[in-house]
Amino acid sequence: MHSLKQYTTFAIDVQAKELITVTNEQQVQELVHNPLFQSSKNTIIIGGGSNILFTQDFDGLVLINKIAGKNLIKETDKHIIVKFGAGEIFNDIVERSVDNNYAGIENLISIPGTIGAAPVQNIGAYGMEISDRIVQVTGIDLTTGEKRTYTNEQCEFGYRDSIFKNSLKNNFFITEAILQLTKVDSSYNPKIHYGDIETMLLVQGRDGIKQLTPKQVSQTIAEIRASKLPDWKKIGTAGSFFQNPLISKDIYNNLKTEHPELIGHIVSQENVKLSAGNLIELVGLKGYRDGDAAVYDKHALVLVNYGSATGEQMKNLIHLIQTKVYDKFHIHLQPEVNIY
Repeated sequence: MHSLKQYTTFAIDVQAKELITVTNEQQVQELVHNPLFQSSKNTIIIGGGSNILFTQDFDGLVLINKIAGKNLIKETDKHIIVKFGAGEIFNDIVERSVDNNYAGIENLISIPGTIGAAPVQNIGAYGMEISDRIVQVTGIDLTTGEKRTYTNEQCEFGYRDSIFKNSLKNNFFITEAILQLTKVDSSYNPKIHYGDIETMLLVQGRDGIKQLTPKQVSQTIAEIRASKLPDWKKIGTAGSFFQNPLISKDIYNNLKTEHPELIGHIVSQENVKLSAGNLIELVGLKGYRDGDAAVYDKHALVLVNYGSATGEQMKNLIHLIQTKVYDKFHIHLQPEVNIY
């Protein structure tokens, strides 16, 4: 048995039957013929372990993706196209891009995990998603050992969703991702029209700057995230735990009449996106704690392990939140985090 505590940001003390660390593409292709892999009932792929919660021991094989590398593929007057090994730390990529004055992923600063895991969940924050910048994703089919590449369109990206989260889940090992970033010029138009960002820009004295840089934007967002979210290196967490529910305008209007404090953002002529954190607050669970399993007291969308929470406690906490929100609003909160 192998402890998984160090491999996930939730840091729940559970065990896996088998564990293999992968550092190159050839190793992945050879896995298909590995007796350990062939005999395993279940296989899970982990990158940075920042979007997964183990609530019990795992009776199977865990593959840890540590494939490194970066390579400039193409450069034009307006863009650069860069290939990254799937095990590269995503936040390091964001920091390097803004340091070099490239735009396109600056709003995704301070999101833990690897670039290989980013397209699986189609990570996003403050109006940006990684799907906006993915050119293609390459990996190995774990049933055949065949190398395959998926274009942006073939990735079937949606809100916190992709083909890798559905039909290819744990059957396709991502080895590399190619991003297209934009060189900043006078036409750069940062996505900063969010209350939190505009407020923080005021605090920082940057609200009057005519031309913000990607680095200034990322620094602002990093400060916002630090003020709201726990440091995953010190407190076990996977960040935002539930998806923000999408409902019709009619349902939203009815709910808003009954609950004026409800927060919603219009996303189309028909639909409104609710704040899952707001729903959790409204049922009185912000700051709720069962042992070391808790709803974070600064942000209700974040669940945390204060040190020694068990998988069972986390599972009970999730169920409590879903039940209370459904009982009050008739809305089912869907976890954004993969639960095992």
